[in-house]
Amino acid sequence: MRLKQLFVLSVLASALSSPGVTSAADLGVNGRIREDDACGIALGNGGVIDLGNLSRKDVPTSSTIVGDMPLTINCQRPTRVGVNMIDNREGTTSPGAIGSALGLGNPAIGHYVIFSDDHKADGRRVYPIARVKGGTGWWGEEG
Repeated sequence: MRLKQLFVLSVLASALSSPGVTSAADLGVNGRIREDDACGIALGNGGVIDLGNLSRKDVPTSSTIVGDMPLTINCQRPTRVGVNMIDNREGTTSPGAIGSALGLGNPAIGHYVIFSDDHKADGRRVYPIARVKGGTGWWGEEG
């Protein structure tokens, strides 16, 4: 399974020009994956998507920066797998962010969204189902 992380950075001009905003900041995405005895989990690239150094002029107010990170789950036997994304900085997404966006911190200058594609099980394409937190229904690809 590959996990494509789509970083959507919407930097607000008013926030950047207001007093107290630093001229540079480090962006990091951290997390912990818990595994049971039945499956092993690995993130490609050491769990890091390196966007390099970005200056304000490199990131317009409405910008999309895409990075890929493979996620591999190896199970000893057929297993149903669920992945839940948790935002440990709730309330820090920038204005206008979609409902499933995760925040970057204070000031609320951006957000990122995690998408997944190219799902495979035992070398064959599979079609996962998903639900947005708080949603009442499931959606998925037709296969």
